[in-house]
Formats: sequence, structure tokens, C-alpha cells
Amino acid sequence: MSRPTQNNTFQKRGFDAVSRYVDANGAAWNIGVETKAINGRVEIYVMVIWSDAPGHPLTRTILRDLPLDTLFKNVIAAETKSLTRFRKHQKELEPHQGRAHRDKELQVVATVYAMAFNGRLPVQRTVAETLGIPVSTAAKRIMAARRRGLIPAEINKKEK
Repeated sequence: MSRPTQNNTFQKRGFDAVSRYVDANGAAWNIGVETKAINGRVEIYVMVIWSDAPGHPLTRTILRDLPLDTLFKNVIAAETKSLTRFRKHQKELEPHQGRAHRDKELQVVATVYAMAFNGRLPVQRTVAETLGIPVSTAAKRIMAARRRGLIPAEINKKEK
């Protein structure tokens, strides 16, 4: 059985990770995964499997042989490490309680916001879960980041 390998050329499709698997017949399969932080834990919530060869069906045998457990373990470990770095950084910051936000703090909010928006995730909830804050606080910080110009007006503009 072949091992999955990370393939960064597919990152532009919006997946958090893409692995490549070559089955016993020599056909290459791509497994794209998107993750989401749910209650402080990283979970896989979207998985897409596709072949480079047109007309090559995904059979039950191929699906059974895919090393999904390895892929899940590696992706969740990498995303958890990234989430932990974000949270550690946030713990070093002071609570605000009415004080002005620093640009550094709002830049983190803007970065998470942009990642959530590009990943088609609910932005306020994603910012809240990533930073470990209530949704109402995330909304206030998003507004503050917008006012400072850290989130462009074109992003997530309501269509009329």
C-alpha cells in the first residue's frame, strides 16, 4: 500500500491539506480535507476524493484501501498545532474591558477573518472559536479591525 504525500499544488483549491495516494493499479487519487475548530478541538468537516485520470471510478475497494486514518491523524495534528499557536499568542495579550485594541491584536483578528471568509466559514464564529472568545466579542473586534482598515470593505460586503 502506498503512503499519502502532501501536495501543495492543490492548496489553491481551498483545502487545508491535500494528500496524494497511488492505488494498487497505479491510479493516483487526491484527498482534499478542510478542518474546523469545534469546541476547541480541530475536526475534519469536509473531505473530497478525486482522480487525475478522467473516467477512473472510485470503487469500494479503492475507498477501503485509502489510508484515511493516517491522513486524518496528520492533518488534525498540524491544524491543532496551528490553533494552539494562535491561542498561546492570544493568552499573552491583555483583556480589553473597554480599552483600545492594539493593531497587533486586530491584525490577528483580520487574518483569521480573511481565512474564514476565503474558506467559506461563518466568520464571527470562526474568529471566536480560534481566539477563544465569545461571538459577541469577536463581532466587536471585527468591527474595530474594519474601522482601522485591516479588513477591506470589499470582503463580505452584503449584496443588495
